[in-house]
Amino acid sequence: MTNCHFLLQFARWLTPSDAVAMARRSLWQIRQGKIEPFEFLVGLVFGQLSSLGLTLTAHAGCFTEPVTRQAVDQRYNEHTVDFFRAAFRHCLGQNLDQPAQPGLTQDLARRFAAIHLVDSSSFDCPECLAEIFPGCGGDASAANCKMLLSYEYLHGHFVPLGLLPGKRSDPGLADLLPSIPHPNELIMTDKGFFKLAALSQIDRDGAWFLMPLPRSVGVRVRRADGTLEPLDVASQLRASDQPLVQWPSVYLGAGTQMLAVRVAAFRLSPQSAERHRAALRESHRKQGRTPSAASLELAGWLILMTNAPEDKLPTHAMSYLYRLRWQIELVFKQCKSVLRLDQTQARHNPYRV
Repeated sequence: MTNCHFLLQFARWLTPSDAVAMARRSLWQIRQGKIEPFEFLVGLVFGQLSSLGLTLTAHAGCFTEPVTRQAVDQRYNEHTVDFFRAAFRHCLGQNLDQPAQPGLTQDLARRFAAIHLVDSSSFDCPECLAEIFPGCGGDASAANCKMLLSYEYLHGHFVPLGLLPGKRSDPGLADLLPSIPHPNELIMTDKGFFKLAALSQIDRDGAWFLMPLPRSVGVRVRRADGTLEPLDVASQLRASDQPLVQWPSVYLGAGTQMLAVRVAAFRLSPQSAERHRAALRESHRKQGRTPSAASLELAGWLILMTNAPEDKLPTHAMSYLYRLRWQIELVFKQCKSVLRLDQTQARHNPYRV
């Protein structure tokens, strides 16, 4: 989408009269003043993109009528939060109402009704938000915010799932995953969101998942006599000279929690494998440990698991499809490097933050 196309589309999504109506419903505007709701909103979101800092002075320069930075600061209050939240939901709803655009996703659309990419990203906040968004403690920032986002790839729709305290771990958020995909929809996450109960619920609901197999998760295969035995993935990969090793049916968990999945291991290039192993050695060094031979072997492979059958998701397409997950990483990068979501000059006014 070109900048011109986006601006024209945004102008249809949100008009000055829309902004006034939302400002009055949220009690942000009681009577007419110099600071127009539409200019206040658009000036903060777009007017400062060329500024070095998101300052009150930069925001004050976005208005038709001259205003002081003190006047702008006073307009940041609890009603401002409600006003901006209403505007965000309004624009998001306008975006979600758009029909899907044809493109290179047509083949995927014939296989899946939707493809959800789910991930999180964290950024430090001013300390005045420590009670709302507490950090992880220690040497880290006292306040840290985690943004949880779902991006539906086939239609290009974003669904913010929440702004959460930075100390919330991804495995602790895995319980939200089953509510995202509907039957015949695929959800992709990284291994940090692994939780067997959540994956089992997705499977029971008739939806599909694709994610890396965590190194710490044990899997089992069925013997000829029907009993299960542990599968030593690292040993089998070490003994193979093939670029792809797969197991059509392995089992996670036990008893009523047991879940059957397909596992495929794709050999990384020598350069990628060495980078992953170097990172593994460095992380262990900081903890005063040495990585095991099995961990170093697994670091040279991309090991994916899915509950989707071969005719729904061919093995050779699993690694290609999983690369789409980087689309959501690009969204986070845009939020931080372009929109500067992780930066603020505000230190004392939590509503402005």
